[in-house]
Amino acid sequence: MSNLLVTPKVHLVFGTCSQLRGLYAQYTLLLSLLVCLCSIGFSKIATADTFSLEQAVQLAIPHDPLLKGNAYREQGFKADADAASYWSNPQMSVSMQNLPTDGFAIDQEPMSQIKVGFKQQLPRGDENHYSQKKYQVMASKVGSYAK
Repeated sequence: MSNLLVTPKVHLVFGTCSQLRGLYAQYTLLLSLLVCLCSIGFSKIATADTFSLEQAVQLAIPHDPLLKGNAYREQGFKADADAASYWSNPQMSVSMQNLPTDGFAIDQEPMSQIKVGFKQQLPRGDENHYSQKKYQVMASKVGSYAK
């Protein structure tokens, strides 16, 4: 029994080395074919629509997000200028005071009161006029960048 040599056999998970070489060759061929087809397709796409510099600029200007943002800022400043020429909204309040809690009758006690109030904030001097001018100038400055 001492004369017997035991040699372990190694089995690959995917099969023998020759089978792996065949699969690798197939994948390589498939990948190179895919790259060739893509390069032909991209070259046709690239040569189909060529633009001059002027055409590219004319196409890019309407789609520029910075110019669109400036146009929206200009509209916002113009709206702020219109709003600055008006006073703030008046506020009205109505409340009941000293209402008896046992019957909720207003005429039960002579101390029950209904309070009505109006409040309006008035601007000082020509504050509205100057705010309106400020927003108009800001709109014109932003508008000059957009054009």
